[in-house]
Amino acid sequence: KGVGISIAGIVPYLGISFASYDTLKNMLPEDEASRKAAWYPWAKLAVGSIAGVTAQSATYPFDTIRRRMQMNGGAGQDAKYTSTVDCFKKMMKEEGITSFYKGLFANAIKTAPGAAIQFVAYDFIKAMLTQEKF
Repeated sequence: KGVGISIAGIVPYLGISFASYDTLKNMLPEDEASRKAAWYPWAKLAVGSIAGVTAQSATYPFDTIRRRMQMNGGAGQDAKYTSTVDCFKKMMKEEGITSFYKGLFANAIKTAPGAAIQFVAYDFIKAMLTQEKF
């Protein structure tokens, strides 16, 4: 349950997160003094965090539908949705657009630190493999 919507959500999530990270990272100063400044690693962590939260926020409706489909008919209850499309239609009709974003703030708090570390680690490993400056 929910595999199709998971796959449909991961592609835009990855695209948005890496595009956001690269765009924001390119706004940081690249001179040697800035790279050695105490604030620079914190700025890179913030950029990674913002990129992750941006991507998660943009693709959050996919996660909401996936979770609902996974819980659909669970714990001995009757299934409320017959398909992912049915889930989308019923949520929109019965609960409105905001139903797709329930829990977004809590999820952003959870996503931010992990995304920050993920992107800084990505840059570090990339620099090690390509002999770039980190």
